[in-house]
Order: sequence, then C-alpha cells, then structure tokens
Amino acid sequence: MLALDYKTPLYNNQEAFDPSLMRLSTVSRLKEYCDSLFKVTNITNSSDKYELNYTNIVGGVVRKRFYWGYSCYSFNNNYMAVLFSKFTHWGYAATVIPDDILKNPNAACSQQSIVMMEVMKKKGFITRKIGFFGNNKFGHFAFEVYYKNSWHFHDPTLEPDTALLNKYGRPDFKFIAEHPDILLTAYKETHKDKSLLLDVFSHYSYGKPNSFLAPNAFIFHKITKILSNIIWIFFLVGYFVVKYLRKRPPRSKTYGPN
Repeated sequence: MLALDYKTPLYNNQEAFDPSLMRLSTVSRLKEYCDSLFKVTNITNSSDKYELNYTNIVGGVVRKRFYWGYSCYSFNNNYMAVLFSKFTHWGYAATVIPDDILKNPNAACSQQSIVMMEVMKKKGFITRKIGFFGNNKFGHFAFEVYYKNSWHFHDPTLEPDTALLNKYGRPDFKFIAEHPDILLTAYKETHKDKSLLLDVFSHYSYGKPNSFLAPNAFIFHKITKILSNIIWIFFLVGYFVVKYLRKRPPRSKTYGPN
C-alpha cells in the first residue's frame, strides 16, 4: 500500500514570513546576512550582551525566513528519497540537510531548529536540541544555546515573546517549565490554546551538545541524493549491455568425435 503523498503547505498570511529572504538559500548566506545586521547595530564583540544580541538577530531572521510546514524533497532533487517515502511514510522525504532546507520557503519546527543551530555552531556556539512530547501525542522541537556558563532557550517555530524571555536573561527551558505563568505569557500572542501548550511542553528531553538533530536522516538523504544523481548511469550501462547482447551473433555449435 502506497503512503499518502505529502502536500506543501501554503502560507497562511499570519506569520512574519518575508519572501525577500528566500535569497538566503544556504547557511553561509544566512550567517553572512545575520553578521551584517549585527554590524549595523554597532554592537562590538566585546559587549556584555554580544551572545544574547547575536542569537536574537539569528532567531528573528529565521522567523521571517520561513513559514511553518515541513519542507520535503521532490523528484527533481532527490527522487530516491521520494520513491522510498511513497512506499513507506512521507516523512522519509522531509529535508534535514541545512542547505536543502533553505531551498524552501517553509520549514517545520525541527527543520527551523536545524538551520538556526547550524548558524550558531558556525559562529562557535554550543547548541543542544530539545524534544517535547505531550500526553496527547503532540510533539515539538526547539533548542538551546550555551554562553556565559548557562543554557538559553530558543524556539524559532512557535515564536515565544523575545522581549519577555530577555527580561529573564533568556533562560533555559528548565526555568520556563518551572514557571508556567512565564511559559503561557511568552506564547500567548502566537498560541491561544493554553491546555495544548501545557500539554506539548509537559515532557521534554535534551540531546547531546553539538549533536545533529536527525543524524540518521542526514545520512539517508546524503546517500539517496548521491544515488539519485548517479543511478541513471547504471541503467544506461545496462541498456547498452542488453543492446549489445541482442546484436551479438549466436555462437556456432561444435561437436566432438562420436
């Protein structure tokens, strides 16, 4: 039985999506753009708030760079992964390679976190993923950045109130979880359903520092992209081999002595 096809979500005209930022199509371009915004603010690297200000800039750009929704490969850029997903689950075609995610206007929570974490790692920051699993089977991904001897929570997809979190020094999620009033206030403008929020954030677990969010999927996509680019060669060689064998004259029979 074939898996259901995945359909790219349309922009809902509610998020702060800026189509002009589609030009930031690689992690390097995204980092360079964030660097330029940081320089415009005239904040030097020696500033006590350098880390906080830079991570806030990256978070703001990522919020505007994507609207929500999984970005997936197509037959044009990784048909092996797409074929596999059609016979299994569409999620196998969901992009996890950072530069490939940035080829799309939309990205899910894990994908936006992957992109932002990659920028932060290129700037020398330590990051770690956070997976959330609610009692009603709702899931979510975000991450934290380490600086000034502590971890700091970032959620580029659900978009909590930056000013509010900055008021508390951009704390780690453990602090936020222990203060549900801060959690609900931080998300009240983007997500009105309090019970759903509390459920989604009810259980969480951390990944290892600087580990990739989806390492197995990353390897799978690297391999299927290579196969998508070269497998036609094997079919071509096979075609000419078959063609040659068909044209080859039949071997004459030889008989030994009676």
